[in-house]
Amino acid sequence: MAFDTETTNYTYHEGEEEIRAGWLYIWMLRIGDPLGKETEFFYGRSCDDLSDFLTRLSHALNLGESLVYIYVQNLGFDIEFIRDKLNITAELHSAAHEPFFIRDDRGYEFRDSQKLSATSMKKMGDELDNGLVKMTGDLDYDLIRTPHTPLSEKEMGYCQGDVDV
Repeated sequence: MAFDTETTNYTYHEGEEEIRAGWLYIWMLRIGDPLGKETEFFYGRSCDDLSDFLTRLSHALNLGESLVYIYVQNLGFDIEFIRDKLNITAELHSAAHEPFFIRDDRGYEFRDSQKLSATSMKKMGDELDNGLVKMTGDLDYDLIRTPHTPLSEKEMGYCQGDVDV
């Protein structure tokens, strides 16, 4: 499984103080064959959607004591937006806010694919030679989006592409 989020980060001022805020506006999960055959994509627009989905999937898979690995490119960033929706039972960090993995009590272990591969998503896509490439330039990060912001087909393609590589 591969997982990614897209977020909006916003900076504003209250008097002299600079305030930074950020929120998730979409998450994507890819389940299936690493070569793209028999693959399903799932997405949601909020952290609550993700929590509900992970619970339903855990029950459907009847995970029990088993673990399902979910690979996240740059887990340290994405986890900050979803941490409150996980029931963390174990984690291993190389430094503060730099996890190798985070385990949830529903049977999921989120692993940082960037740390494990020591390469960028673009380079990973190039090296896999599976016809999938990291899309660039299709998402304007200067736009402020919320979970209610409609996303174009092109924007959704970019989002899916990040878990496709």
